[in-house]
Amino acid sequence: MTCKDFHVIPGSLDHRGSETKRLDNLSLEEAIVSCRKSGIKKSIELAIGDNADFITLGHQLTGRLNFPRRISTAFYNCAVWRVFNNFADAIADTLDEMGLGQIKVNILKADGGTMPLDLSRKVP
Repeated sequence: MTCKDFHVIPGSLDHRGSETKRLDNLSLEEAIVSCRKSGIKKSIELAIGDNADFITLGHQLTGRLNFPRRISTAFYNCAVWRVFNNFADAIADTLDEMGLGQIKVNILKADGGTMPLDLSRKVP
C-alpha cells in the first residue's frame, strides 16, 4: 500500500546547506496541487499543535537544519520534554523557596551555548 500524498521532490542540499541538486519546481508544483486536492494543508499541523499537550512542529525548529536533522531534533525534543520540564520546575520552585525567584537562569546547551530557562522549556 502506498500513500498517494507522499511526494519526492528532486533537489537537495548538502550538510552545510549548499545546493547539490537544483530544486525541480515542476515536481514541487505538482505535489502542492495534489496535496491541495486531497485537502492537506499546513493548518492541519498547526491545529494539532493547538490541541496537543506538547508537540514539536518541525517547521518551527529552524530553517538551518536539513530534513533528516529536523526530524531527529523534533523527535528528541518531544522525547525529553516532560523530563526536562520537571527539572526546570524543580529549579524554579527551589529558587522561589529561597527567595531568589527573580534570578535569571540560563541552561547550558549541547553546543556549548546557553539559553534562558523559559525558552529551554519549549526546546529542551
